[in-house]
Formats: sequence, C-alpha cells, structure tokens
Amino acid sequence: ETGFEYEDGEVSATKTNLFYVEVENGKISKIAPNQPNAKAIDAKGLLMLPAFKDMHIHLDKTFYGDKWQAVRKRTGGVKGMIDLEQKMLPEMLKNSTFKAEKMIELLQSKGTFFARSHVNIEPTSKLESLKNLQKALDNKKNSFGAELVAFPQHGVFYTDSAPYLKEAAKMD
Repeated sequence: ETGFEYEDGEVSATKTNLFYVEVENGKISKIAPNQPNAKAIDAKGLLMLPAFKDMHIHLDKTFYGDKWQAVRKRTGGVKGMIDLEQKMLPEMLKNSTFKAEKMIELLQSKGTFFARSHVNIEPTSKLESLKNLQKALDNKKNSFGAELVAFPQHGVFYTDSAPYLKEAAKMD
C-alpha cells in the first residue's frame, strides 16, 4: 500500500504499487520500486503478507494426518472428558510425532510458520507428549518455530500432575 484514494473526503480504497523484494538468508534485505526486467519470481500482483502465528494450538494431540475419527461421546462433565482422554492418549501417543508433523505442514500450507502449542503434562502421557512434539519440531526446525506451554490438562491436583510439570520445566 502506498496511500489512499478518496471519495467526497472519505477513504474509499488504498493505492497499491508493485515492488521488487530481495530476500537473503530467509529475510527481506531490500524493497525497491518494481523492476520488470529483473530476474525474479513474478507474484502476479498478489499481496505479500508476513507469516501468521497460531498462538493457541495443541500440536501434541491431533488426529490430523491419521484416519478420520468422529467425536467420541462422553458423560460426566470435565471429569468425564478427563476419563475419556486418559483412555485415548496411550493410542494417540504411538504416532503423535507423525501427526504433529502433518499438522505443522497443514499450518505452513496456509501461511503459518510459528505456533504456541499447549502440551499435555499429566500422569497418563507423563512427558511422552512433550518428547514426541519436540521430535516433530526438531524435524521442522528449519521452517517452523514454536513456543511450548506445559499444560496440566487433567488438573494439577486431580491427577497429581505437579511432579511431571516440575520435570518438564527442567527440560526447558
């Protein structure tokens, strides 16, 4: 955007121009007026935006990348959901690294290159959700960044998650 267009004293649109953008080592190093004869990738007038950040996601427990599953019925409010998740987690952990990588690839395909992900820390998965997600993030470290939040999904005292949270904190 280079300015505004006005109608009757009110902004009615933005003015835009084409620019030449140089990228070095993954960072914008130069923005200059369009250079139509330059050796470049023609973006065909599309708008260039910064990458998105997903600031609340649970990459450690997704079904994405695996066979589709319907929502499971549960009863008993929050405690019922905890009981259901405690039954599901051991199976989910078997390929959670793969599924996290698939979810990261989906995010990247839509322009997201950073996430703040909550990670289950509780007695059922102990630190396995964290370790598996760290593997996935390590595999994607050249193109995806993340901040992890140790999350006692099943309650700190209801399921005695405190010792695992302390251990996770020591793991950086």
